[in-house]
Amino acid sequence: GRHERPPVHNGVAAAKVPRMNVSSMAAWPQRLASGVRPYLEPAPLGALALGLSSGFPYAMIASTLTSRLAEAGVDKKSVTAFALALTLYNFKFLWSPLVERGRIPLLARLFGQRRAWLLVAAAMVMASVTWLGVTDPRDSLGMMALAAIAVGFSGATYDIVIDAFRIESLRRDQLGVGSGMSQYLSLIHI
Repeated sequence: GRHERPPVHNGVAAAKVPRMNVSSMAAWPQRLASGVRPYLEPAPLGALALGLSSGFPYAMIASTLTSRLAEAGVDKKSVTAFALALTLYNFKFLWSPLVERGRIPLLARLFGQRRAWLLVAAAMVMASVTWLGVTDPRDSLGMMALAAIAVGFSGATYDIVIDAFRIESLRRDQLGVGSGMSQYLSLIHI
């Protein structure tokens, strides 16, 4: 067979561009819609909302707390030591079996096991963040450290519950989208 050479312009061979017809141009909104549709389904949107709340305790320790301590005149070495409260997130595997198997009697009967833990973990986060907020580092740096550890523990426990809830509530084909959406907003906090 005979090979056609592409036209040359200023010493550069032109690439062959596929022709666009009207039907392929009209199909792009449908392709876009099918690509966006998984992100607009209720379960992945729920994962998105849980991701937003999940990143909150971590952000409280990672950035808000360090700024607050610096403003209160706490020395940098002590401020850096507070970041150790974040290491609790690395060890959450130690108490995740308790969260997985432990039943919360009344709440589990009313809402189900996973939702009961979700409510308890959210209440723990709210209580520990409130404790952190009302504690003045100038009055008691030790109490502030305990409150920061409580936020770290509560936030890590909340993460355990949210991960399990997401895995159980999403269909297999939604797990990637749901995991990504959960991470999008939790990372925005940081």
